[in-house]
Amino acid sequence: MDKLPYRTHATWLDDIDLILLDAMFDRGASFRLLRSVAFRSQWNLGYSHDLTDDQLRIRLQKLVDGGVLMVEHVSTEAIFRMASAGGELWSRERCPVWERFCFERYIQTLDGRELMSVVAVSSQIRDDFLRIWPVYAARRTIRRRVTAIRNIENCRLLNWKSFECYHVGLATYRVQRKWGLDEFDAHCTLYREHIQQLEKERSWWRTVPELQRFVPNCD
Repeated sequence: MDKLPYRTHATWLDDIDLILLDAMFDRGASFRLLRSVAFRSQWNLGYSHDLTDDQLRIRLQKLVDGGVLMVEHVSTEAIFRMASAGGELWSRERCPVWERFCFERYIQTLDGRELMSVVAVSSQIRDDFLRIWPVYAARRTIRRRVTAIRNIENCRLLNWKSFECYHVGLATYRVQRKWGLDEFDAHCTLYREHIQQLEKERSWWRTVPELQRFVPNCD
């Protein structure tokens, strides 16, 4: 098995449970996307599990029965989501630094630009993300404070945890979609340099691997 993230061993969850929960702490997932054949490419965590399909079914049912996960049915597919009790157990193990948490989403505007929105628990993290994340020259907009996430359409940080307020920022930019060979090589070099610099300056986390910069953080 790959090197796994930091854990405290403060709960009854085992490493396989935590691997599955790392994929689901901020979103729901179907059985299909949690299978071992899809897990690594789907979640891009740098580690995976080796459960067979039958073992995975048994494991997920155990987590549902234990109140760690809940199930909702969308069309004909069962979607597994973190329950509040599961979030508490996961947090005791992974020690999330919530004041540094954020996530971003992307849509394409009618004029063909990319619109990125970032939602963060703190204004500083939102500002840091807007400042250094987009590799393209961007126009940035800050919404200073959102006191209730329901005021943001189709947007929610975590279904099992609430925060006092959310800080939102927007950036729009053009994405070049056709490249000459020399242009593409130059872009790849620029992108690699950007990511290297970003990793030096990054103050946020969105995934468990990114969280590792800021833990252990538990007493």
